[in-house]
This record gives sequence, C-alpha cells and structure tokens, in this order.
Amino acid sequence: NDYAYAKTDFVKGKEKDALRYFTSLTEKAECEALYEMYSRVSDETKKHCGIQTKRIGTAVLIRTDIFPGFTHNRIPGFGLDNPLDEKSFSEVKDFYSSGKNKHALQLEPSVVTDDVMEILHKHRYEFKNNWVRFYRDTTPIENVKTDLEIKSVGNKYKNEYGSLITSAFDFPAELSGLFEHLMEKENWKHYMAFEGSKPVATGSVYFSGVSAWIGFAATNPDYRGRGAQGAILEARINEARNRGCKWIAVETGEDTSEHDVPSYRNMLRYGFRLLYKRPNYVFEP
Repeated sequence: NDYAYAKTDFVKGKEKDALRYFTSLTEKAECEALYEMYSRVSDETKKHCGIQTKRIGTAVLIRTDIFPGFTHNRIPGFGLDNPLDEKSFSEVKDFYSSGKNKHALQLEPSVVTDDVMEILHKHRYEFKNNWVRFYRDTTPIENVKTDLEIKSVGNKYKNEYGSLITSAFDFPAELSGLFEHLMEKENWKHYMAFEGSKPVATGSVYFSGVSAWIGFAATNPDYRGRGAQGAILEARINEARNRGCKWIAVETGEDTSEHDVPSYRNMLRYGFRLLYKRPNYVFEP
C-alpha cells in the first residue's frame, strides 16, 4: 500500500478513510492558501491584473485576466464538499463568462464520476493533463547540501521575492504583487537562498492546523544545481514541524516522457509520496 499514513494509529486498517482524510486535509490547505494569496492582494494589483476570486464551499475560483494560462485561472477543491451539478457549473460559467482566458477545473479524482464527466463534456471541458499531489510527514530530510545561505525573509525582500518567482515561471511582472503582500503573514513563512547578498531562490510554506502546504519554489537559472531548493525545502519542513504540523503537501506537474518535470523527481528524492494525480479539465473560450 503506497499510503504510508495508513499505518499510523488513528487510521490503521482504514486505508479508504485515510485517503479521504488526507485528500480533504491537503485540498483545503491549498485552497485556503490560494484564497488568501489572491483575494487579499492590494487593490492596485487586483485592478491592474484583473484578479477576482469566489468561494464555493472549500473550492476557490481564481481569475487573473492578465495571464492567459490556467495556472492563475483555476478552481482547486471543486466538488470536495459541494455537489458537482448544473447549479455549481452555472456559478463557474458566470464567474468566467466575461473573460477571454482559459480556466481549469482541478478535480480530486474521487469526485470525477460518470455523471460529472457528462456535465464536463456538456460544458466543453476537456482533459488537459495531470498535476500531482505529494505528501510526507514532517520528519527532517537528510543529505541536503548547498553552498548558498538560506534565510527566512520578510518585507525587506518582498520586491526581490516576487521578481524571482515571476521571472522563473515567465509570469507577467505585475503578478509579483501576489507574493509580496504575504511576506509578513503569521500563517506563512518565506525563505530565500543567497549567494553573498544576492537572493537567488525562493520557497514558501503555509500552515493549516496539523498540515502545511508548500509553494513558490523558484530559482534563478544561473544558480540551479547548487542545492538551493533542497535546502529551502529542509527549512520549510523544519518550521512546519516546529509549529506542530504533522504533514506537508505540495502539487507539481506530472513527469512524463513528453514533459520533463524536475520538481516531480525532487519530491521523490526528499521522501515525498504520490498521494494522487489531479486531472485538469480545461475550458477554452
């Protein structure tokens, strides 16, 4: 059984219950983190980037008109605690109706029933690819080496932080405001790798009860291969454990013969386990 958590005392022998528990735990943590990230951004960034958000139960609807891809136009958590019926799909349609960009429904696998597939096809949602959910406990990771210095950072580095992320992922520079406003939030912790005084890599962690969610891992291309992300991951896991979190989760692209995804392999390298593949069903206007 790939679900190592099923061996823990509180779910031993109840693998299906354990899967539902961890699915809920990880999806909700991500949704809360993303809702805070997009909904509480400055009015200036919100207006300039055309950012809108909406909640349907746990799910968070994200719309960012400045960016055409579904990374910033998506709905995680959809169907987790609300019915996937014509009413909920109508709410989604209304939310994105005036926009010109594609958007994705990111559906936890167990909610994709035959009835849901029928509705998806009816409303012209097509399977695009999978993102994958990884998890691990918060025990320390081993064999992390880097010649860079890892620091916890706040507002002093907010501009550099946002700039590194937007540059690494080819996001519009205006979207740096998505990350800058989170720098001093109590339920977040942000790290950067430095060579001397120069910041060259980023990574954040969001705390949600017994679980944590990690994201925003970006490295200046000139400094890749020097262990920055492993060391930043180590710092995030240690902080999560210190705050009482037992589990930590992340999502990344699926590593396939057509798409090389180094972060996928890094997760396995540092003791993460695949929890499930999460399909992206994309609507093209």
